[in-house]
Amino acid sequence: MFDKLEEVVARYEELNQMLVNPEVLADSKKMIECNKAINEITEIVEKYKEYKKYVDDIEK
Repeated sequence: MFDKLEEVVARYEELNQMLVNPEVLADSKKMIECNKAINEITEIVEKYKEYKKYVDDIEK
């Protein structure tokens, strides 16, 4: 389960990097696709990062 979540986080970071790529910025279709994909996974990524923070805090 956590492997899948790590993959989602990696994809999220990849998409964010794509949004600063000049080629993507020049192609409105690609930019829209990236933004849509980011919007679909943002909540999952935020909740997973929050969960990881809580686990780290408990383990300290």
